[in-house]
Amino acid sequence: MNLKKKLGVYKKRWCEQLHNVLWAYRTTRRSATGESPFLLTYRAEADIPTEVILPTTKTEAWEKNLTTNLMLEKLDDLEERSEVALQKMVSYQRRLVRKYNKRVIPQNFVAEEYVLRQIPPYQRNKEWGKLAHTWDGPYIIHDIAEKGSYYLRTLKGEILQHPWNAIYLKKYYHKRMVTTQEKKGMRNSPPRFITDQR
Repeated sequence: MNLKKKLGVYKKRWCEQLHNVLWAYRTTRRSATGESPFLLTYRAEADIPTEVILPTTKTEAWEKNLTTNLMLEKLDDLEERSEVALQKMVSYQRRLVRKYNKRVIPQNFVAEEYVLRQIPPYQRNKEWGKLAHTWDGPYIIHDIAEKGSYYLRTLKGEILQHPWNAIYLKKYYHKRMVTTQEKKGMRNSPPRFITDQR
């Protein structure tokens, strides 16, 4: 359940429905744990408003003072349910990590390779909006800091102070014009750009 999505339906009147949406959010079972946050916090199932109005076995047991016995019987089950919920949460997180790692393609760079650096959103030019530059550079890989992070150097030779993670870098292909000597070697082919992949 997405709180923003549920409250977005009410637009400007969202504050009037906040308590209802929060109640539904807290009493709905989570796929990560298999239990509701209410149960894990208060160690008891929540009574929904319709159960208070309409007679159910739970409300009839309350009226006959049988709930204390039922609660004592369920205390042992609650400890077990909490442990099962914790195990489900751990396996859910492992599944998320596996799914994420399948999509991640590790990038390895070598020293003296040309790269572009992603500009963080807070450093982008606000005046340009969506048209602001998202990549900066080119830079040269100066040194490998740790696994997956690199020290960068500008084309003028200035070394950047902090290392950058590989996920914020992408390979830059330096383009140069074909020289006249190279043109003589390619007499039959039309002039073109050569990609210098150092």
